[in-house]
Amino acid sequence: MNDADLQQKRFLAMGIDAGIFIGLLIIVIAISLITAVGEFAALEATGTSVFGTIISLLISVFLYLLLMAFILLRDYIFKGNSIGKHLMKIRLVKTDGTPLNFMSSVKRNCLFAVPTIFILMITIISAVIKYIPVINVVASCLFFILYILMALAAIGFVIWEIVNIVNTPDGIRWGDKFGGTQVVK
Repeated sequence: MNDADLQQKRFLAMGIDAGIFIGLLIIVIAISLITAVGEFAALEATGTSVFGTIISLLISVFLYLLLMAFILLRDYIFKGNSIGKHLMKIRLVKTDGTPLNFMSSVKRNCLFAVPTIFILMITIISAVIKYIPVINVVASCLFFILYILMALAAIGFVIWEIVNIVNTPDGIRWGDKFGGTQVVK
């Protein structure tokens, strides 16, 4: 990317958006843990927690869907600006110069949502198999490994996208190519 000012603003915007995502993720995890503790308390009090499991699962699914919506639509929120881009006074447009639309935002950010989709699937599967002791223990170990692999994959993808932004003359990353978008001043 030849425009150093645009590149700097883009990375600052990415940092702001990542900070917002991490904050939202911490909130989602905290609420999920609180509902899990409530589910455990219901199990201790009543001897059954199927209802608690369903409520806990529904809360987790709802929160992860909200998180996924933020990831996919963050550039669409302010008409081509994520919160970070808005603060850095840069914007996202389609490559033909027209304003960003819903699908371009989804396409541009879809790979960032993949880890959240896997976490959501693992959460649902965990809730279903938790009542089968042997499978639950083995699955818990497997799911922990999958969580780590998803985190590493997400970090790797972010690094790959940063390298693409820096190494291409126009600063177009894979998500921009797939979504037909570009960041401009």
